Amino acid sequence: MSNRNKPIKRASDGTFAPGGQGGPGRPAGTGEHRAALLRACSPDDVEAIVGALVEKAKQGDAPAARVLFDRIYGRPRDPSVMEAAEVIASPLARPPIPDAEDFARQLLQASELAQRVLSGLTSKPFQ
Repeated sequence: MSNRNKPIKRASDGTFAPGGQGGPGRPAGTGEHRAALLRACSPDDVEAIVGALVEKAKQGDAPAARVLFDRIYGRPRDPSVMEAAEVIASPLARPPIPDAEDFARQLLQASELAQRVLSGLTSKPFQ
């Protein structure tokens, strides 16, 4: 009989009872899968894969950053933390900071355009 078919002994407060199974455990074959992965990946392979993941994260790849942070710090309990991390990690999520001279020139051009439009409107009656 497998562990999945055995009843799980619990105390009256819902916690696991002494001497009972702690839970269903991992699915059958998980250990074999892990062993196969360990045999297939050398330490150099793992280092190369992690290096590629780090490079993607540095370039603003939010899913790569999420994988790294989840593995290093654990998954955040509050989903808003991950949303904030994605905004911070993504260069496309925020507008670029304009150069001060370009911004001043654009502001002056907009002001001049507004003055021309308004002077044109004031010299001619509305139709």
